[in-house]
Amino acid sequence: MSKHRINDILRLNLDVDIKSNELGGFIPSKKFDPFRVNESIVAYMEVPSFDYMYLNIKSIPEYCFCNEHLPIDVYFEYFNKVKAISHSTIDDLLKIRHFNMSSSVSKKELTLYKKLVLNDETKHLSPSDYPTIGHFELWTKEESAPRVFFLYDTQRGIPIFYILVMDFKHTIHERKST
Repeated sequence: MSKHRINDILRLNLDVDIKSNELGGFIPSKKFDPFRVNESIVAYMEVPSFDYMYLNIKSIPEYCFCNEHLPIDVYFEYFNKVKAISHSTIDDLLKIRHFNMSSSVSKKELTLYKKLVLNDETKHLSPSDYPTIGHFELWTKEESAPRVFFLYDTQRGIPIFYILVMDFKHTIHERKST
């Protein structure tokens, strides 16, 4: 192949100049926010991945995963539950009574999100900016099952549960007395 032919091929491949207005609506005009999931939840036929980027280690002592008062059995139950969840589709998980996800977050959930994810408890968020937060109970035999709260995200193309806190005493969603 001649030197000129190679240069012609390279020029064809490198001289493409596309302006953003030529792409129409394909380029998002808003800044990318990986946790802005304010639309209704779509049941995915994929299994979730777990991420611990925002795990509460010491930031909020009452919801800390490193709580010296938690029995070792709680940690075993946690990993058994994560193992079961990681083999279930989002669609199947949404059918389970003790598993919940919603973009209608409570005041306490919003405070946790602001503190652990945004690192700014005073930041004002409009309801359209609320994240999707979920929780699952570690066991269902007793009324006092610890709940694990997570942030739900699909921006990478797969469902991800960012584990946030463990609510051992049910203070984020207090049970209603009957």
